Amino acid sequence: MVSMGVVAAAETWMLAPTSADPVPEHRGLESACDRGFALEDGIFEIDSGLCNYAVFEQPLAFELAVGQTIHPFVWYDDLYAPEAAIAHMAWSLAGKIVWDVEIPIPSEGGWLETDIPIQAPMPAGALLVLHLHNHGYNNYRILDVEVP
Repeated sequence: MVSMGVVAAAETWMLAPTSADPVPEHRGLESACDRGFALEDGIFEIDSGLCNYAVFEQPLAFELAVGQTIHPFVWYDDLYAPEAAIAHMAWSLAGKIVWDVEIPIPSEGGWLETDIPIQAPMPAGALLVLHLHNHGYNNYRILDVEVP
């Protein structure tokens, strides 16, 4: 049976343990995120001024079949930092990076979205992980991840 709909809801992102980080080599000595993220008006928001390095996770709401896609959508405000830098976002599914994005800082506000093809059967409960690190005081918003 092929399911469609919200496979990862904005309100169910949880701070993940360090071991879930798909790119642990990026973690620096001053990486911190014990606050600065919340659900606001049905959208998961990360304030990088308070949370400069974060790993969040959630289990898939239902199983996914080969050939289906998941569609994450992220938008961000204008990106600033005291010095030029790169923001990095990586998404992993069941331990494998499936989307890897770098955004130059400074940058005008914008959005990121993609269709990620499912390459192997994914059971309900497989972990979807979001890694984000950023320099400066910036805001990122993650909508529900859907299966179109």
